Amino acid sequence: MNLGLSYGFDARVEAGLDAPTRRLIERLPEKVRIETLKLLREALPLVDQSVYSYLDRTERIIDTSLVSAGCTAQGAMKALVDDIDGRLPFSKDIYPVEDIVERVERMPESLNPLMGPRELRIKWADLAYSVGVTHCQVRSSPTSAAIVEEKLTSVERTARLWARAQDSDCDTARECLLTTKRQVETLVANSEGRDVKAAGAEAKLKQIRIPPEPDKRWLRSDLHMDYPPYERALAGLFRISDAIAVVRETREAEANALLLEAKRELTTQRTRIAQLKSTFDKNKSRTYRWEVLEDVANEFGQVAGRLAAIKDTLGRVADTSLKHGEALKNLEAERRHLHARAQREGEAARRKADKNRIAEMRARVPRPPSAF
Repeated sequence: MNLGLSYGFDARVEAGLDAPTRRLIERLPEKVRIETLKLLREALPLVDQSVYSYLDRTERIIDTSLVSAGCTAQGAMKALVDDIDGRLPFSKDIYPVEDIVERVERMPESLNPLMGPRELRIKWADLAYSVGVTHCQVRSSPTSAAIVEEKLTSVERTARLWARAQDSDCDTARECLLTTKRQVETLVANSEGRDVKAAGAEAKLKQIRIPPEPDKRWLRSDLHMDYPPYERALAGLFRISDAIAVVRETREAEANALLLEAKRELTTQRTRIAQLKSTFDKNKSRTYRWEVLEDVANEFGQVAGRLAAIKDTLGRVADTSLKHGEALKNLEAERRHLHARAQREGEAARRKADKNRIAEMRARVPRPPSAF
């Protein structure tokens, strides 16, 4: 997915963003979108310290971007619910800080056990819109703005959580949680061991607590359900999935960079061999240019050394990724060919240099005077 980043979008950034969040970023005002992706890219070095530190930073960047966008384009938060027609009248969306805090804290009481992720997404997105409007109205008061922003961030995260759960094709919160758990378990089982280890996925998965199944007699639309435990478990599972994706893409990015480095170096040395061969052909018949041929021989030796070093780079690619088998096979074949050629041409240049040097020395030896 191209998110409109003019200088190129990094697959590692995309790996840390779920599909609903990527779609949400696409709807941000252009300046906010570009700045958001720039910050996400700048956060990538955190992966080397801890993939979870990077994901935490990513979430905070998204939070800040949504808050920033909300006041310049009211309704940006509403993008999570693109199937809702119209908006509530502006005046009805303004609530004093106390009322907003109360609405957010009492929101779980309005949710019943039979609601699916789509309904939950809409309810939280509606609330996010109202809180966002209030946040824009109280910006002149730093204290009020801080309180409302905290609630807005919480509501936005919950709306994004259920938006993501909706992609799992499930009908209830419990079904979404169990389906997601199976998906993550499969992901952990099928991913490369080094990615699972780097993400600490197995330990994190064991820490996920699935709430007990509610009594069927209580599954009525007029009752509320304790959703926060489900939301915490879902968020934890999604975080494991994202961590594996980021670790994998980081590893693949390293392999791609090494592969590109090897290709460029092969091209450079192929060109250098052709240049040296041309120099050799121009000077091999000139006895007095034997020093030039000696330099050519030395440079062929340097080329052979660089080609030998490329073998190590290709080996690092193979160790880092399993995706480049055929490409590595072809590059190694070319490397061996060029290495053998550099050695062969270098030896030929050195032999010719020695031969021409001897010929020049003989030419300088004065001939004895003729007896006749």
